[in-house]
Amino acid sequence: MTTLATDAPAIAPLCQAFDADPAAVLLALQIEQGGRPDGSPQVTQQGTTLFVVMKPVDNGGQFLSQTGAEAPTQGQYQLDEEVLTLITDTDQRHTEERIWYLNPNLRMRTSFATLRDGFQLASFCSEIRRGVARAASG
Repeated sequence: MTTLATDAPAIAPLCQAFDADPAAVLLALQIEQGGRPDGSPQVTQQGTTLFVVMKPVDNGGQFLSQTGAEAPTQGQYQLDEEVLTLITDTDQRHTEERIWYLNPNLRMRTSFATLRDGFQLASFCSEIRRGVARAASG
């Protein structure tokens, strides 16, 4: 993850797609993802996501995101007891994703999606952060 300036050039078009005020951007991240699906060691998946967090209003907040050439999405976020929950509702599906750290180098992520035809998908992912020094044991 790379933190972007809140006025980075890529942010304004994403805000325009949802009539969001670019001045209300709280945080912007560029997220590089890469991984291998279980059981397919030769297959590598990679992508880049622009993730923009808007300043909270009342009890929740809005986020905007775009991954590669996919259509941009918007959703709601909540932070409760150090667990970030992202809720996205589109024409195709309703998704709830939870992200939290077990320690500074280990991030956990669960996702539950319900497609409009009623089909449900669930996933769990653990991600190891590279380049962070281990804590001294002792």
